[in-house]
Amino acid sequence: MSVLLGADPELFAFKDGKPVSVHNLLTGDKRNPQPVDEGAVQVDGTAAEFNILPTDSEEVFVNRIIKVRKNIESIIQSVDKNVVLRSVPAVHFDKEYWDSIPTANKELGCDPDYNAYTGLENQIVPEEKRMGFETMRTGSGHIHIGWRNPKEPFQDDIDRLNHFVDCRVITMLLDHVILPFEKFWDGDKDRRKLYGKPGAFRPKPYGCEYRVLSNAWVDQPDVAGLLFRVITDLVNQVKNKNFTIRQMEDGSISLENSESITGRFHFNRYIGSYDTYAMSNNSPIWKMRDFFKGKKPLV
Repeated sequence: MSVLLGADPELFAFKDGKPVSVHNLLTGDKRNPQPVDEGAVQVDGTAAEFNILPTDSEEVFVNRIIKVRKNIESIIQSVDKNVVLRSVPAVHFDKEYWDSIPTANKELGCDPDYNAYTGLENQIVPEEKRMGFETMRTGSGHIHIGWRNPKEPFQDDIDRLNHFVDCRVITMLLDHVILPFEKFWDGDKDRRKLYGKPGAFRPKPYGCEYRVLSNAWVDQPDVAGLLFRVITDLVNQVKNKNFTIRQMEDGSISLENSESITGRFHFNRYIGSYDTYAMSNNSPIWKMRDFFKGKKPLV
């Protein structure tokens, strides 16, 4: 089957330039999201989360992100027209306002995810390491990747283990190719101190959830389209056994050598003459083109 991509980004609401919780501006939750055309919306803690239906088309993927993102903002503005949504990777709430938010919306917690580099479950950041970040919340741009029929059960434990290994390989490969160039569209330094570290993934019956990226790409259609290209191509390469867990574990492909000529070639091939969405010279795509042409350093 074709590789399908979906996403469930989290956005933050701002009023008068300050972040506000959406708990009283939006309905729906993780168990009962509010359906909208081509996706769904919900409250996720203090953030507004939306998801899109999966697709194997880059154009449809980008247009669904734009459409459902506009839809969730319209729903919120029907309650308060002065609120806008922003794809900000980390926000810091004012302490006085923070204390007024319901406790349930301030709680951190979700199903566990895994570290692709160790194969082990990621541990929740201990409270002592969150000191100084108590009023900070982070916004993710998780991408869901499907390459198998979720209605088909795994044949046995070996089949299930092989799927888990495929998820690890795909996650490490995406880290290797994407993360060295993430700084072109995401300049945030706070989110990854607590969340979304390299290797974060969650296996799914249909494939896996890549949980490393922030929400910074959501309002940049050119980057969304580029990510679609990169992810679908690399997943197909794993499906064709062009990359294996042994290559990942022995270091022949790793984050440490991802800025090598090989790493740059991998990402450059997806840019090429890419101009479907990149209409401005300020676009990350144009900046990456300059980098590959040797005009600017990777800093």
